[in-house]
Amino acid sequence: MEKAKRLRELREAAGMTQVQLYLRSGVSQNTISLIENHGYVPGERVIERLVAVLGEEVRELFREEDF
Repeated sequence: MEKAKRLRELREAAGMTQVQLYLRSGVSQNTISLIENHGYVPGERVIERLVAVLGEEVRELFREEDF
């Protein structure tokens, strides 16, 4: 769950709510919530969309298999 927490920290550091991240990335608010609160591991397309908004550090979060 540390990685899920880190994703939330990156989003908040960017000054965004989950809805704002959804609007900028096209990743549904529900998916963002699942990642941040339940450790859901998204597919590559979702990761790419989050990276486009939050930066490369997001990609690094999902490189390890033990999300």
